[in-house]
Order: sequence, then structure tokens, then C-alpha cells
Amino acid sequence: MTIIAGPVSVGMILRRIFSFAAFSIFLFLFIQVLATKETKNLSYVFYQEGTLPIIISVPHDGDLQIDNVAERNNTTGSVYFSKAQDTYTKQIALEISENLEKRTGKKPFLVIDLLSRKYMDANRNVSDAYEDSRVKKVYAQYNQNLTSAIEKVGKGNQTGVLVDLHGQSQLPEDLYIITLNGKSMEKSKEESLRQFLQSKGYVVSLSNPEKFEISGIIIDRFGKHRENGIDAFEIEVQKSIRYDKTRREKFVKDFSEALLFFTKTQ
Repeated sequence: MTIIAGPVSVGMILRRIFSFAAFSIFLFLFIQVLATKETKNLSYVFYQEGTLPIIISVPHDGDLQIDNVAERNNTTGSVYFSKAQDTYTKQIALEISENLEKRTGKKPFLVIDLLSRKYMDANRNVSDAYEDSRVKKVYAQYNQNLTSAIEKVGKGNQTGVLVDLHGQSQLPEDLYIITLNGKSMEKSKEESLRQFLQSKGYVVSLSNPEKFEISGIIIDRFGKHRENGIDAFEIEVQKSIRYDKTRREKFVKDFSEALLFFTKTQ
């Protein structure tokens, strides 16, 4: 049996002990940094800074939960109350962003609600948007991000556009374009957009059913009729397009082209 002794051997042991301790401290601090970073990045609203004069809002496709917060229960008695998720609208927005970047090398602005509609509806006035005050900050953040995007696109921009992306399954048309009867965007532009999308094979309605008119809070808040607004429209995409991968991919391509046509960005 060999007995390790002497100054050299003791020094080696001490160096090993010190190295292990240093590594343990480094690992602990690294984990703390990661945890802090993750917490800071935790958000219920996704915001993408853009370089195109295009803003896409997605208020109804969130699925994140909040612990110890009760679901909305329509305490105001609104006949238009809903907690339904507009499934695939988030994916459509992200894919449109990717498509536009491939075409132009630039990105649109994106504002996407990640919190479940059970807790908040970003496309409602404050009285109907949430029922637990702890959700107030999420609602405020969503609107602040839209305000910031519009300021960066340029207030009163003649070619900038805000698209509020939704889904529906109750009415037969492929697409509904809502402008609050021409308030949030000029009717001539609305008609031009309809014709472009119809040329791609979609059945498009401008009839603006009351069901959609009542819910158009985002386009009413940020539309062209407001002093610092821009052209804004809500688009309702039929479930048959959203849930069908082939039709959804075609819509992403066609609508991306429509947005570039609309904003005269090629």
C-alpha cells in the first residue's frame, strides 16, 4: 500500500478540493442566472419588433394559465361573451411573419396574447376584458405593445396597416373583413383587399355581421378614424381553412402577398 505524503501531494489535494468548490459555486451561480433570465422572459404577451409597416395582432389564441386566478364568468352580462380559442391564428401569424421575411428580408410587428381567453379577452373594453385585477397588467401590456408598434410604423402612415387576426366557425364564408363599416379603414381599400383575396379563390364577405362589429375594439381603438391611428381591419378566418394544413399554408402565402400588395411593399 502506498501512502501519499509530502508537500507536493498535499498541494495537489488542496488544488483538487479548491477546484471542486469553485466549480460548485460556478454551477450554482449559473443555475441562478438561468432561473433569473427565465423569470424575466416569462410573459403573457409575445411582441416582435418589426421593420415592415405591417402589424399583426392575435388576441384570442393564448393557452397559458395563471395560478389562483378565477376564469372570467361574464359578470357584466354581455351577450357577446366568449372564452373560445381562435385555434391556429397564432401559428398563422408566425408563419406569415416567416413568409414575409423570406420575401422581403424584413419582419412585420407581431403582438400575440399567450394567456388563455378564459382569463382575458384583449379585444374587449376594460369592463369586459378581465374580471381579476391581477390580469390588468397583461391587458395593459398588450395594448401598450400595439401602441408602440403603431408609433414605430408611424402615426398616420399612408401605407401602414394593423391586422387583427381572428377565427370563426359559425358563418360559411372563408373570410370576413371588418372595418366598422369603413371607419377604421377606407372602404376603397377594403374593397381592393377583398378583390385581391377573391382572385386567390376565397369567398370574402364585407357584410360586417353585428357579431363581429361589437367585438372590434382593437381596430376601433387604433384605426384610421383615430387621430394617431393607421388603417386597421379585423379578419375572421373560417375554421375549415385554419384546421386544414394544406389550406392554412395556402392562406399564409396568399395573405402575405395581399399584405405586401396593400402596403405597396415588394
